[in-house]
Parts: sequence; C-alpha cells; structure tokens
Amino acid sequence: MMNGNVTSLLTGMLFCLASLLNGQNEIQTAFSMIGGSNTAIEQEQLREEGSKFEIANRVYKRLIAAKGDRRFTPPAFYIASGEKFLAFMEADGLSIGLEEKAFDLCMEMGEDALAAVLGHELSHFYEKHGFDFNILSEFQDEKTGEAVSGVRTRLGNDAEANAFANDLLNSIDRSWSRLVKLSNETESDYLGGFLAYSAGYSVDKLPEMYGKLYEGYGLKDTIFGYGTLQERQELAQATQRKLDNFIDLFEVANLLISVERFADARVLYKYILREYQGREIYNNLGVLTVMEALSCLGDRKKDFRLPLELDLSFGTGTKGIEAYPPGFFEKLLEEALYYFQSAASLDADYAPAYLNQAIVYYLREDYTRATFYADVEARDRAEKFPETFPNTGHDADVLLALITIKQGDKAKGISLLEKASANSNVAAINLKIAKGEELPSSSSDGPEWSISDLEQDDILVKSQSINKSKDLRIFDDDKLRVWNEKAGLTDAKIYRFKPRFELNLPDVYFMITNPGYDELNFDDLGVGSTAEAIREEYGEPNKIISAVNGEVWAYDETILIFDAEQKVRRYALWLAD
Repeated sequence: MMNGNVTSLLTGMLFCLASLLNGQNEIQTAFSMIGGSNTAIEQEQLREEGSKFEIANRVYKRLIAAKGDRRFTPPAFYIASGEKFLAFMEADGLSIGLEEKAFDLCMEMGEDALAAVLGHELSHFYEKHGFDFNILSEFQDEKTGEAVSGVRTRLGNDAEANAFANDLLNSIDRSWSRLVKLSNETESDYLGGFLAYSAGYSVDKLPEMYGKLYEGYGLKDTIFGYGTLQERQELAQATQRKLDNFIDLFEVANLLISVERFADARVLYKYILREYQGREIYNNLGVLTVMEALSCLGDRKKDFRLPLELDLSFGTGTKGIEAYPPGFFEKLLEEALYYFQSAASLDADYAPAYLNQAIVYYLREDYTRATFYADVEARDRAEKFPETFPNTGHDADVLLALITIKQGDKAKGISLLEKASANSNVAAINLKIAKGEELPSSSSDGPEWSISDLEQDDILVKSQSINKSKDLRIFDDDKLRVWNEKAGLTDAKIYRFKPRFELNLPDVYFMITNPGYDELNFDDLGVGSTAEAIREEYGEPNKIISAVNGEVWAYDETILIFDAEQKVRRYALWLAD
C-alpha cells in the first residue's frame, strides 16, 4: 500500500506532466480519415492510373487550385487498394491516398462527397500538422523524460509506486494523444468542408456522407482520436452554417462594390480574410483598396479607366480629396501593394497579382516598375496559363498603352489602345478618352423589377421581421442582418448592412434572387435575358464591373449579374436608408 508521501508525489507528477504536455501538438505517423497504423498504410498498393484515379485526381487538382497556395509542392495523389483507412496522408507528407472502396461509397453521393474526403486530407497538409508534431514532439519527449527521471529517482525502489507511475504515464500519454489527434482531425473535418465549398462543391450532405462511410466500412460510432459519428455529423452541420455565413458576407461585399461602398466592402473582405487566406481574397481586397484610394482623388488621376478597377463606370461622382486626411491616398496604395504581394506569395504564378502591382506603380508614377510588372511578370504568367488568366495579357496591353501616353508618346499609346480594343472593353473606353471623344451617357432610370411580387419599396417592410432574421457582427461595430427562408422568403434573401455609427453613413439594403429563380418581370425581362436586350430597353447602366465569369451592371434600383454568355444569372434590388 502506498503511503501519503508517495501518493502526493504521484499527484504532483500528474500535474507536472499535464503542464508539460498542455498546448503541445501531437499527430500519428500518418493521418487517415478513420485511423490505423502506419505499417498497414505502407502495405497499401498505390497507383496513378485507371478511371477511378482520373475522376478523383480531377477533384484533387480542383481542390488544390481553389486553395491557391503554391508555396509548397502539394502531395502526390494515388488510388489505394486497401479497405482500412478510407483516405490517408503518408507520414512524410509527400503523398495522399484514397481507397477504392471509399471512392465507390463517395461516388454514390457524387463528387461533392469525394471533395470533402480529399479536402480533409489536404487540410492536414496545408495546416502542417505533421511538421508541427515533429518539432513539438521532440521537445515534449525531452521534457517529459526529464520529469519522469526525476520522479523515478524520488520513488526509489517502491515497486508498487513505480507500477502505478507507469500506468499513470501511459494513461496520460494516451489521453493526450487522443485530445491532440481529435483537435487535428476535427480541424481537418471543418477546413476540408470549407475547401470543398471554395472549389465549388456542395457540402450540405456532409452529415449523410459520414453516416454512409461509417456504415460502409463497418465502423463503430467511436474511434480513437476522432469525434464520434454524431459529433462529426454535428460538426458538418456547424460547418454548413459557417459556410452559409461566409457566403452571405462574400455576397454582400460584392454587392457593396457595385454601389460604390468600397470602404464597407473592404471591412467585409478583411473579416473574411481571418477565416480564409486565399489568393483571390488578398487580390480582391487589394483591388478594393485601390478603388477607395481613387475615390479620394475626385477627377484627379482618374482620366483613364484602369484595368485593375474592373470598372467601366461612366462619369460617376466621387468624394473630393478634402474629405480625406493628408497622405491617405498613398497609405491606401501601400496597403493594396501588401495585399497583392501576399496573393503572389501564396501562388507565384497568380498573374492578376502582378498586373495589379503594376497598376499601383502606375498610380505612383513609377512607370519603370509598372512596365516591368505588366510586360514581364504579369504577361509571362498569363501566357503560361492562358486558360486560367485569359484576360490578364489583354489588360497588361491596356496598362502599357496608358503608360506610353503618360510618358509623352500619345500617338503610339493610341495605336496600342486601338489594337487592344479588339479584346478589351476597358481599352475601347480609354481609346475614346485619349481621342477626346464623348463617352456613352448613363441612363437615369433602369429596371423596376420585382422578386416574387416583392418590389424595392417592400424591402423595408419585409425586413421588419427581426425575430426571423440572422445577425452577424463584424469586428464588433459593423453589422449584417440576413432574412431568408425563415422569414418566409422562398426566392430571395434580404441583407441589411449597418456600418459603424461614427461613419454617419446610411444602412444599405439588398434583396437578391436565390440561384435558380427564373420568373420574368412585367417587361418580359429577367433571369436569362441578354445584355443586349437589357441595354436596348434601359440604356447604359450607371456602373459596369468586370467579373471573372461575367459582369455586374448597377442601375439606380437594380443590380444585374451576368454570366460568361452575357445573360442575366441573378439580380438584386437595393436601397440606402
């Protein structure tokens, strides 16, 4: 029987070891979707061929492209022969495998499930779980060894106490291993779903996916180092809720751009950046920052339309320089440059980041650097990946023409714009400006459409259902309120963005059609209508913003979102109050 001093010593050892282990990360030699030993993984037969590999590898590459982080070479992908792990990342982090059985089960639900599983394994890689473990476990083993050695010295030859100590140490080690593994696997479940969404896959069936995979592999509800099946399904539902919030933030940020609330849109993008550090987020935040910088200048330095602005606006008014403190313009340009450089650091081949850096240097009148970034850095990457960046080379041509004019050779600059006009609306607008020709005038009116019989005036009335709304707080000051199907809206969502009080700006309301809404309006126009038909009926919009897969047109009351075929895909009604 152990005496009180020994018991006190062992209790003290427990807290000593717990404090040493607290906060340390641990991970098994290999990461798998459902657990297993590294030795068994090594016995899997891996291959890079066959129809299953081609389908899964296509999804895998799409996930990597969506992540946009090329600082490290992603793991090679294989189809595996076994039926033990579902999917796994090898201990060295150099390869990821998906078992054929897991592929078959996933494909019963479609590629969305496949994307979630592969996204889980890729998240282990991008979050550097293995690297963290290798560094921290060395420190943990050393410190734990020192503590154990000291305890054994004090215990002396007490056999019973030593046996109890061994059991206690094993229990602590196993408990801590489970906690850290649970943390890593839970994080990969969430981030894997998020990565799948960012690549364009649906994640609304993730709870069903876990149930099917557990049943297909004959798994118990509880596996060492993982949450229970119910916990993983609940996490998938929580992931969906977070993604819904992310979609709302992203959608409102882009709608705010169309009504020239650039500072508000930047707030939302910065908030998004805390959750998801993608190259496109950094790049778009940089674009917004330059837009806000240009709004400081009024008509100064806005003689040409820059390809960065993604904007073909026709003479819209902006605040004067007097509304901003001295040096604010340059400060914003410096901030934008940081965002573009961050995008390029994530993906050295991301051509838009280099073009946008060139535009910052253009605005600084550093034409030497602007020429280098546009004509060399951006163009080389656009030519290397023409399908990914089809417009970047054309936009570089526009900027080089503007630089030529700014450097005094107007005739050559006009000639360059004439050549570029065949591929760029921005070039066509700038060509008119360079020649001193009149630009198309904006239309003072526009569509007065409705969504399921709800018109612009109905937005405020419908948004009074506060108890049926969802509230998101951004950085404690700015607020976003969302009304959806819970408020009886079946074909649309209503958003209200409320900026911080000290800005003294009105709230902005948007009511936007849900994807798939296709009812036509009284004028027989709406979703599916062509840009030509809209322009013929309502004239030029107040603002046109170029997007990756289309354009956005802003009228007085209505925002139209076009697809790549120049057809209305969705639309929104808006007002400021």
